[in-house]
Amino acid sequence: MKLEVGVVMFHLVHTVGLTLYSFLLVLLLATRTVPRTPSGAGFWSSAILFAIASRVCILLGGLVISTELSGNLYLVLNLFEKPILLVGVCQFFKLDCAKRRVIQLFSCVLGTLFIISILNLSPWYFKIFCAMANFSFLFYIFILFFGKEKPYFTCAYRFISLAALILSIHWLVSYPIIYYFPNWGVYGFILGTMVNLVLYLALLASVLITFQRRLLKAEKHALKLAYHDALTGLKNKRYLTNFFNQANTFANRPHQLTAVFYIDLDNFKPINDSSGHKVGDEVLRCIATRLIASTRSTDICARIGGDEFIVIATQLDSKEQAEIIARKLLISITQEIEVEHQVYKVGGSIGISFFPTQGNCIESLIEKADKAMYAVKSSGKCGYKLSNP
Repeated sequence: MKLEVGVVMFHLVHTVGLTLYSFLLVLLLATRTVPRTPSGAGFWSSAILFAIASRVCILLGGLVISTELSGNLYLVLNLFEKPILLVGVCQFFKLDCAKRRVIQLFSCVLGTLFIISILNLSPWYFKIFCAMANFSFLFYIFILFFGKEKPYFTCAYRFISLAALILSIHWLVSYPIIYYFPNWGVYGFILGTMVNLVLYLALLASVLITFQRRLLKAEKHALKLAYHDALTGLKNKRYLTNFFNQANTFANRPHQLTAVFYIDLDNFKPINDSSGHKVGDEVLRCIATRLIASTRSTDICARIGGDEFIVIATQLDSKEQAEIIARKLLISITQEIEVEHQVYKVGGSIGISFFPTQGNCIESLIEKADKAMYAVKSSGKCGYKLSNP
């Protein structure tokens, strides 16, 4: 009765396993259509093909081919599956040195198989050798991943190493156990199929994690392009428009002010015209660095075009604090700038408006700060002025 239950479980797991292997094969083949997918996924697809073929041989045993031949084909196909799987691991995780060892090990395995076939040794020698070869490849995977940690892949690494360890032990002890307990063959096949599926699922998860990382990286890059100035690395006007209200909501208390500083560089155009755009760009980058150094981490520095900058300072208790910041910005801006062994000097005209007393949206605040800045320009440049209420 127990044997009959085992046989039923064997066929059930065999059918389910074959279906899942086919599903994993389709998924891995689908990942190969995605541009820049690591080549290791292709090797895993090939390895699964060998795994599927080995299980088809078991299915055909006693029907189309003899049971003994189906068992031998199962072993050989499994033996070819493992090095291909391992080479895929080396390719995917960029383990080139390990890949060379795999090729050397597989060459030794093929040579030994050839010798066994010539000498026509006992079938048990063949079975034990195939089992030991499978053990070697799987245990090597375990060694490669045991105790290793890598950002995003740590969980996958643990599942891969655990599954490889269980499978290697399975191949190491299966035939000695079967020799004394023949019924173990059914249960061992069930165990091996389930753990092998876990191994392939962990590898597939690694591919999906790679795709997720690429998407996150692409999204981060897209956001940087959308909300940052390409030349200076500062925020841009789009960022100010989209996040100004949010910044005020989280930064300010009811009695506090937010100051908007509109900065236009003085004497920048002559430098740009006489020394060239390369020098002009370097001057702008230097000014951007100084603005960041002169403000707090909670403040926002942005370039809105040409030689015009915006600084937004939150959590101010009075307008006098804004004037202190303006003087600090002017001192920073007016310091000499050395580019290509030449010294340049620019000034800054700064207009200041306040939220919420002078407006609730960034556009109106920039407009008022802009008018105050032009008043500074008209009165001799290089100074600051508070916007009229």
